[in-house]
Amino acid sequence: MHLDVNDYQYISEEELASSAKAGDSKAANELVSRLYLLVSFAADRYSALGIEKADLVQEGMLAVLNAIRSYKPEANAKFKTYANTCVYNHYNSLARKVSQKKQIPQDKITVIHYFIQDQAPNPEESVIEKERLEEITAALRARLSDFEYEVLNKYLSGYSAAEIAEIFGITVKRVSNALYRIRQKFHFILK
Repeated sequence: MHLDVNDYQYISEEELASSAKAGDSKAANELVSRLYLLVSFAADRYSALGIEKADLVQEGMLAVLNAIRSYKPEANAKFKTYANTCVYNHYNSLARKVSQKKQIPQDKITVIHYFIQDQAPNPEESVIEKERLEEITAALRARLSDFEYEVLNKYLSGYSAAEIAEIFGITVKRVSNALYRIRQKFHFILK
């Protein structure tokens, strides 16, 4: 189900998740931008791990993207609740790894800039977050090659690296390299 771009702000998270899972990248963008603050707040709770907050937020965004891919509306759970659980499970997994003195390789830390929100933000926060998201998106688009931009769009739409490689008729290694460059460029923008 593809929606009119003006309608996204009025659609429930559950409907957005279904549309995003079906390949609607605008629905995915709307959904994860709504969830920004929840990930940010969750990252604050795990700040004692010794991982920078920006990296924790990026890890939380990976959990949100995975939640979109695995969400099952027929389970009658609210998407925000499901995504929140996925984020905390991911952070708990990170905490176990850190407590075992295992380092997370830099290339395994995902740098996606969307966030989760538990409560509706006040209008001022909404405007500020939307402007920040637009600035980051524009800066990222300016730094990405056309190929990297297409790979990112497919990845955010829920395609795996293997699926993206098949779509473009290239190797999985080339897709992985593109995703690594995207993460590096995004990390540079956040500094």
